[in-house]
Amino acid sequence: MKTFEVTILGSLAALPHKGKITSSQILLYNRQSIMIDCGEGVQMMMSKYHINPSRIKLICISHLHGDHLFGLPGLLSSFQHHQRTEPLTIIGPVGTAEFIDVVHKLTQQYIVYPIYIKEIDIVEKTEVFHFDDLVVSAFPLNHRIVTYGYYFEEKARVKKMNKDAVKQFQLTVEEIRQILKGEDIKRNEGLLLKNEIFTLPDPPFRSYAYCSDTMYDEKILDWIKGVSTLYHEATYLHLLVEKAKERKHTTAQQAGRLAKKAKVKKLIIGHFSSRYNDVKELVDEARNEFEEVYAALEGSVFSI
Repeated sequence: MKTFEVTILGSLAALPHKGKITSSQILLYNRQSIMIDCGEGVQMMMSKYHINPSRIKLICISHLHGDHLFGLPGLLSSFQHHQRTEPLTIIGPVGTAEFIDVVHKLTQQYIVYPIYIKEIDIVEKTEVFHFDDLVVSAFPLNHRIVTYGYYFEEKARVKKMNKDAVKQFQLTVEEIRQILKGEDIKRNEGLLLKNEIFTLPDPPFRSYAYCSDTMYDEKILDWIKGVSTLYHEATYLHLLVEKAKERKHTTAQQAGRLAKKAKVKKLIIGHFSSRYNDVKELVDEARNEFEEVYAALEGSVFSI
């Protein structure tokens, strides 16, 4: 089975604090690395956790608040210092290109490797990028400025043949082609051979959803339903639910409730307020709603 895992580089809200940084993750799928958000100090965390920057092919920015974006200019400059030649794609909301252009102009950054910036303006879950075997979609979240979540899902695979059944029914080459197309076999004697006789069951498709800054909003349930692993912000304990509502954030209790309603397999919570020295109480609160909850602690690696 292909590698599918996420490494947490940072998970604090608003500010770096006591050696921890704000939001950033590395999603690794079959040797393809995707960075999700790029908080200040991300390069130090990549070095600390042995993340190879040259493998990053795609950067997904959820929104233009600084705690999700201020690490990007330095990272792009470092790519050039390391003589990167591979193209890089950056996806983010409208304004992402302007932010990068202004920094380049004012600092006179010298960058020669190709950068492709794709700005998105969407109102529903929409495919925004794809690799050979992984589809990347985005969907709107409910925050103070335009913000998007991201959904990463394995593509459908070519069916694997049941060799014993192929041998038993002595399929021709043309009949095997039909099976691989998903078709049934009709033979002259009126015999109908169903496709599932000759193919092995697919392993379950794996998926990962990233919901950064957002208030509790059940509108996203249809877009994340049944996801293998969900990352969702949980900035505050529910005791501060009014503050969360005012600042359009989510409490740990609400994150757990959303995971339960979406019938996800696993929940990772993060974007913690620095007021919490121990995030165990946030995890415990979320677990009162949904059992399979983990904290997005720096350096943690989660298999999808």
